[in-house]
Amino acid sequence: MKKLFTLLVLLSLLVACSSRNWHSNTHKEVYNYARKVERKPSNDKFNERLQLAYKEQKDKLLIEIENLKQIKQAFYWEKVHDNYRILNEMASRIRDCVVCLNKVTPVYYETEQLEALENATDNRVEAGLLALGLNTKPNAQKAYYSFMKAKKLSPKRTDIDSLINESVEVGTVRIVLEGDYKYDKSYVQEIERDLLRSLPVAREAKPFYQFFSPEEATENHIKPDYIISFGYEYLNVGFENRNCSEESFSKDIKVGEKKIDSVKVEPIYEKVSGKIVKCVKSVKAEGRVWFKVIDYKQDEVILRDSFYDDDNWVNEWVTVSGDARALPAGAVSSGTESFAPSRWTQFDNITDELCSSVSWKIRQFIRRQNSLALN
Repeated sequence: MKKLFTLLVLLSLLVACSSRNWHSNTHKEVYNYARKVERKPSNDKFNERLQLAYKEQKDKLLIEIENLKQIKQAFYWEKVHDNYRILNEMASRIRDCVVCLNKVTPVYYETEQLEALENATDNRVEAGLLALGLNTKPNAQKAYYSFMKAKKLSPKRTDIDSLINESVEVGTVRIVLEGDYKYDKSYVQEIERDLLRSLPVAREAKPFYQFFSPEEATENHIKPDYIISFGYEYLNVGFENRNCSEESFSKDIKVGEKKIDSVKVEPIYEKVSGKIVKCVKSVKAEGRVWFKVIDYKQDEVILRDSFYDDDNWVNEWVTVSGDARALPAGAVSSGTESFAPSRWTQFDNITDELCSSVSWKIRQFIRRQNSLALN
């Protein structure tokens, strides 16, 4: 009994020592231990750790705030606001836990959070106005992202809406998609129509890129920033190639025996033959599209590329005929001759792939331009 009592005392000391050495790593532990105290209000360890977690995390966040205010890095008020928000969220969590209030007194920083939010929003607006004032499309796009960040911080600030609209107007890039009809007008128009349908709704194009056909640009007096020109170098559709190889086999097969002079026995052979015909039929379509981006103002080609694609349809079959005994082991007929796809089917396959390649290259160009605005 005495040994058991000694063991319990040692365990109690170990637990107490463990509790004293415990430190919180994140503000989420305040929420975690508030929940535990709600479930078990009389648990001393939970109460002690809630007290310690709240004190440590509150002090940590306040020290971070002071450091941020002294260093004053770009847009530091956003981080200051985040810290005050966490401080108030921790206080609210403790306030909502009635039994927690017996051990911890929450401290609110609502005025400080509101002030930090206003400063963070103003910083973004000021940065946007500075960029917008440079009156270039890349800087107007930078301004747009600053204004959007400000609007996200303070959704009720209606004065930001007009700044967003102005930055979009100044930052909009107008592109004319100009197909070269020298090869075949209908083929190129197919790509042109697909691009004018898909690019305006592409994620990369929003909200700054507008696309026009040459006719639309002329009719609406659009002065483009870029002209994207493209056309076919060549397009060959539906060339069929058929190749069959024939292999013949023959063999003497013993079919019986005969006696000569009632004593000598000679085998009787029969000559058998067979044939294996292997056929391959293929239809190939192929094409290549050239592509270039022209800076309209500088009248200079700034990007050039070309794209190749092919569509190969292959049909293989084997026909076995004749006496199976003459053929190699396992020789059997396989496959059947099929109808080749129509020329229009292969045309669609080729133009779809080439259009996708041109579209991908345009989106890549736009992404590169967008990255300049985001940096």
